[in-house]
Amino acid sequence: MKRKSYAFVNRLLSLLMVVTAVTACKDDEPEATPSLYVGEVTTFALSANGETKVIELQANVAVTLNTQNTAEWCHATLEGVRLTVVADANTALAGRTTTVEVSIPGKAETLTFEQGGQPVVKFRVTGATASSTQTNYEIANSYDGVTDGSAHYHSDWNSPGGSFDLTYELENNPLLELAMVAYYARPKATSATTGLPVCPNGTFGAVEVWVATTANPTLTKVKEHTCGNPADAPADYPIPAYILLDEPIAGVTSVKIVVDGGTSKGGFASCAEMEFHGIGASGISEPYLLVNKSNFAFGDAGGSEDISVVTNAGSITAASDAGWCTATVTGLFVTVEAAENTSTSESRTATITITGDNGKTETVTVSQARKVPAATLLTIDTDKSYANSWYDDDDGNGNGPFEKTWDADFATYWHSNYWEEGVDELGPVTPPYELYYYLKDAADLSYIIYYPRNYPTGGNGNFGAIEVWVSTGNDNFTKLRDYNCGQKGSESRIELPSAVANVDAVKIVVLTNLGSCSEMEFYGTKK
Repeated sequence: MKRKSYAFVNRLLSLLMVVTAVTACKDDEPEATPSLYVGEVTTFALSANGETKVIELQANVAVTLNTQNTAEWCHATLEGVRLTVVADANTALAGRTTTVEVSIPGKAETLTFEQGGQPVVKFRVTGATASSTQTNYEIANSYDGVTDGSAHYHSDWNSPGGSFDLTYELENNPLLELAMVAYYARPKATSATTGLPVCPNGTFGAVEVWVATTANPTLTKVKEHTCGNPADAPADYPIPAYILLDEPIAGVTSVKIVVDGGTSKGGFASCAEMEFHGIGASGISEPYLLVNKSNFAFGDAGGSEDISVVTNAGSITAASDAGWCTATVTGLFVTVEAAENTSTSESRTATITITGDNGKTETVTVSQARKVPAATLLTIDTDKSYANSWYDDDDGNGNGPFEKTWDADFATYWHSNYWEEGVDELGPVTPPYELYYYLKDAADLSYIIYYPRNYPTGGNGNFGAIEVWVSTGNDNFTKLRDYNCGQKGSESRIELPSAVANVDAVKIVVLTNLGSCSEMEFYGTKK
């Protein structure tokens, strides 16, 4: 009986040793930072006919939904990490925009939803001039097709007040009549003191619209409009702000926007993008068919998006050349729906062909990202990893060395060399700066998260343009992608364009003038 008791105790002790060993192994694993990821795409298009859109968030803690600033036509619900947004139909010519906020403790993300209006097509801008310009913020930035403000126009920083003339030359299109102007202000920022949204300098207040046509080449005022109140009600300021003309105008060759510096933010003028929208011209017997976009992209989860058509055809048809992508016609809208892309290695493309019964045809290219597999935080080999430039801090806080990028402390950071070239062998003081991260175990790499110094506010050396290189053995690095972190204070999640197997090292090449980093995290699946 006593022998059996000893045997039982021995088995119990063995079991406890195994559990302790497993726990110890788990303790050796790196601890992931609480995170919320909404995807690389944070602006979503909604059908003018009304639409339901489901977005799968990624988070390792509970997510909260905030609809305080969400418009009444947009209905959002959250179940776990599944966000569902239902939009009512929009019967107006102008589109409309609203936002939905999701958050975890210490971090909030804002998703923007843009719903189109009835069918319009953009005029092509061939050139522009401005009466006041700040160097590196030229007027060409306001018609480059990018609405997020990463490149924008701004008037002279040293000359506020008065008025600002922005004159755009349009390609004369006899098939279109100008019906609406869309002004995209620079994105709102968050006040460091109040935590509330604020409009950046130059956001328009009151404006005038002047137009020249083939019939009357002299610029003539056709509209006065207030885009919004950027000073007192930034939360309500619309982006974009739509300026509807009293009646469509044919034969438009140029448009001048006169910005009132007395009502704009700070007395300046700034613009992320200016668009000029037309409807089908009346009295055109020649067959025509125009679409509002030539290409667009879906994430791996799929979804739907509208193509609006302006035509004098009696009816239109649409067809897709890919089984994963369908096209359905409702009036003069073509709704494109994409199924989920389950491939973790390949993105894909499809072509939508739209044909009118008047014989005219247009094609639209649709692309879809690959699926990013579930990933875990990978362990950095701290003995092998190094940077070609660093800062040997002498103010006592210990910042500057490269090892600060994996110490799990947002209060510390690496910085590129501040000092004279070659001092103490700290490496170059000008870019490119090369950061070499070796992994403890080879892995299928999925994505990288860069946290700037003083996260989440940022500071000197926030990354802008970078290159991502990977090695699958023997330090044989291959460039994988370019990426722009935007020199912002919040983190950047750097998705890889395709699955990369057996990665044992990653090289980050920083191209901005200075470089700093609080933490760098690598996510993937261990081999």
